[in-house]
Amino acid sequence: FFATAVLEREFLVSRNKERKLYNDLEVVTSRLFQQERLNRELRINQEQLIGRIRQQQDLVDVLQQRMILLVEESSRDVELLKQVSSELQCLQSSEEKLEGLVEE
Repeated sequence: FFATAVLEREFLVSRNKERKLYNDLEVVTSRLFQQERLNRELRINQEQLIGRIRQQQDLVDVLQQRMILLVEESSRDVELLKQVSSELQCLQSSEEKLEGLVEE
């Protein structure tokens, strides 16, 4: 009788350990699924961010090219203004000479 009671007690203890292990397994499995879902969401966010970074880099490249063109255009405009200024000075000088000749 004593041996049977000990066996029944050990059986109940092992049964309780099995239930606890099964519950622990369910908790860990649930956490694992949550972690996998979170990892998928993070991968999606990462891919979206990488896409945005690439778009912004493309935009930066376009803006740099535009800036180079604007600098070149500005340089041409400066040269043109210098040329116009020089021609204007020549005209003013010629006008002054003509006025001097007319007065004589």
